[in-house]
Amino acid sequence: MEKLFEKAGYGGMGKNFYRFFFTHTGFQIFTSLQPTFMNILLMRVTGGSDTAMKFNIISTLISGFTLAASVPLAKRTSSVFPLRLGIAMYLAMYVAFFAMFNHVEAAMPVLAVFSGLGGGFYWYAYNIGAGGYLNNENRDKGVGLLSVGYGLSSLAVPFIAGSIISAFEGLAGYLVVFAMGFAVSVITVIVSFGLIRLPQGDSDTHYDIALKITFTDPGMHAWFWSTFVRGIRLGTLQFFLNLLLYEVAASEFVVGFSNLLSGTMAVLGAMVYGRIVTRKNRFRSMTVATTVLAAGALALLLDGSVPVVLFAMLNSFFGVFLKQGL
Repeated sequence: MEKLFEKAGYGGMGKNFYRFFFTHTGFQIFTSLQPTFMNILLMRVTGGSDTAMKFNIISTLISGFTLAASVPLAKRTSSVFPLRLGIAMYLAMYVAFFAMFNHVEAAMPVLAVFSGLGGGFYWYAYNIGAGGYLNNENRDKGVGLLSVGYGLSSLAVPFIAGSIISAFEGLAGYLVVFAMGFAVSVITVIVSFGLIRLPQGDSDTHYDIALKITFTDPGMHAWFWSTFVRGIRLGTLQFFLNLLLYEVAASEFVVGFSNLLSGTMAVLGAMVYGRIVTRKNRFRSMTVATTVLAAGALALLLDGSVPVVLFAMLNSFFGVFLKQGL
């Protein structure tokens, strides 16, 4: 398997990172349904975007608190345990979704809580793994490979899901699509058992030291605010673009096709990123990407679905350059 990665230009990162890559790609596959089709489902059922917006707010708030709670949990268990627990929370969300499908609007808070718990636990473990299974010399290449996996899942899953949903009458297609997501999440948690534990240091959380460094060290202070701004951008666009496109086109297939085009651009962006970005030009590449995306957002002022799709493609390509911290 490692030879295949070497032929693709992503060799030399070790079998542990490649296992991490497959786990994360599986996670991206079954969670890529949520920001697109969970929001659209809630919009279809309720006739507006308010319930979908509340779902995202609850999920995001729970995720933030869970990220902080993951620190002592990981130190008392292992760096891999929160990852598996996060996937388990998504499994619970799927179970609740199937059990309360006929009352999905009323079930929204429950689904949002499980989603937030899953995201918080998983993304803490992801941040540990993305740093622990790589080093400073191969980190850019590793991030590029992870972005390729993200792009492929973003490319294929929404398009297939949108096609399936559009092929069924009513809401039956959503049951089929989320059943597929449930199956992938089970496979992902099984794959995760091949991950090795990473060193966690002592058992103390050191929240006080982390807060002090964040607001007193210039580099960490800049990283904190850049991450904060990137988070606002990512969360807004994840919620806004697909719902905007669905309002214009009123078709899950069109939304899925848009994600197919965006996923293709994300893969191309990841390939370019992995080959041209180094420690020396990382800041310059982020500056260029930010400038292009800010200018491209003006397309959203135009009417019709085409400007939305074009901006989504642009965002997917250059968004890769903003994922790596300074």
